[in-house]
Amino acid sequence: PVRPPIVEKGWLWTAAAGLAYALCCAALAQGLVRWTALEGRVDALAPFAALILCLLGGCFLDLSGVSPAMARLALLTPPGLAQAASEGSAKALAALFALGLPRRR
Repeated sequence: PVRPPIVEKGWLWTAAAGLAYALCCAALAQGLVRWTALEGRVDALAPFAALILCLLGGCFLDLSGVSPAMARLALLTPPGLAQAASEGSAKALAALFALGLPRRR
């Protein structure tokens, strides 16, 4: 019988990666709001930032076929970390949680 990929790779890794990715995106959004001086800038910047992060993170194509350097660069973006974490990378999952969890001041 054919099993869905989410079962083969481990549904727990995928769920944890999804949660960590959501936390990381929320932290990025809060950072954008804090760093921009005008209200309209966030509305204009958010779609471009999301598109660039998704392109660099390998959401639209397999970057390992393009260049090994691009595949490593994808691990510097939240989408790339989420993809690696869903495939079972504990380091990528820890990095996503570290980026997404609030910090004490």
